[in-house]
Amino acid sequence: MKSETGDGDTGAPQGNADPVVSVNEASARPTVLIPDASLLLYGEYERDGFDLVITGPDGQTFVVHDYFGMVPPPNLVLANGAGLSPEMVQALLHLPFDGAMFAGPADGAPGLVVIGHVKLAIGTVTAKNGDETRTLKRGDPIYKGDDIRTGDRSFIKAEMDEGTKFQLGKNAHATVDDFSFQESTGQGHFAATVIVGGFHYQSGKIGSMHTGTNPHSQIRTPSAIIAIRGSELDGSVDPSGETIVVHQSSYLVVTDINGHNAVVLQVPGNTSVIV
Repeated sequence: MKSETGDGDTGAPQGNADPVVSVNEASARPTVLIPDASLLLYGEYERDGFDLVITGPDGQTFVVHDYFGMVPPPNLVLANGAGLSPEMVQALLHLPFDGAMFAGPADGAPGLVVIGHVKLAIGTVTAKNGDETRTLKRGDPIYKGDDIRTGDRSFIKAEMDEGTKFQLGKNAHATVDDFSFQESTGQGHFAATVIVGGFHYQSGKIGSMHTGTNPHSQIRTPSAIIAIRGSELDGSVDPSGETIVVHQSSYLVVTDINGHNAVVLQVPGNTSVIV
């Protein structure tokens, strides 16, 4: 098993480039270069003390030393600019990402909260929440924080409790990070992270309740943040982290993972490609 580390203190072969912690001038957020897209996009993320350990599909490990001691924590990036923000890493760890994260490992886990159900599942579709992995089928609950993966020739259509739809195609990986809905107060929010694969989103009741400028939903990818107001969209993230967004209705604002370089999509059929 080959192991690489994020501070250069490693037994990795000399031919491999050791990542360097640097500061992105546009965001003033540190970055750590990850040498392999399969590690970043297909790896398993674990906390070991203050270190972040990423294990790739081939068993290769990569350690970002003192990741949880950095304030702010760094973006994990590829050479092409795609990457994972701390919020996306949080989703993959299934842990609360607040001030306590930097003082030591979290104790315990909150109870699972049902936020929707599976309307259709074809092929191999699994969800992980904490240490438990479930095979999903039609009618099964979707929990806040579910880490969902689909296999080859697989598909899932999930529906939140107020009608918002979120779909994933084959060989996809996404987390359902947050959902809330209070019809009496006119408030609602949906958030997901798509690491790789094709996806579709369609607003439910939360789309008609928000008439201001603030988005009611957000989808993060390795190269974009998609802020959504009453919209329907299709998207895909390829194995290099490149994101394509096709706007179907209403209003989208697409930025990079630091929230900069905004592109507004208002005309149905408009496409945004973010590398």
